[in-house]
Amino acid sequence: MAVFTCIAFIGCQTNDTPITVDQGTNHKPNAPGNPVPADGSTGVGAFVTLQWTCTDPDAGDTVKFDVYASTSNPPGTLKVSNYNKTAFDLGLLPPEMTIYWKVVARDNGGLSTTGPVWTFKRGN
Repeated sequence: MAVFTCIAFIGCQTNDTPITVDQGTNHKPNAPGNPVPADGSTGVGAFVTLQWTCTDPDAGDTVKFDVYASTSNPPGTLKVSNYNKTAFDLGLLPPEMTIYWKVVARDNGGLSTTGPVWTFKRGN
């Protein structure tokens, strides 16, 4: 009686090397960009909705986001995780507050890209 052993290799990733999966090669999402409020903005209104754009180079990949925002740089407070929209309501902010924020984009293949840290200052 013969015994057969099969091993399936899904793939591993180190650094920026794409991984190979059954459907082909998975690439990291593009870096989040085009922030609203614009980076360095001052005099921003009392109610703030963060907005950004982000795509994935692989057709059919879905991208979800982790949004960080705080008064320190780098922003260490996770506001929302596994979020499927490109706008997040921060709500009412106190006058003269400086906010630092960033977005981490994660595709359904498990790869992620961290966007730059953006900042804005609330008006009085």
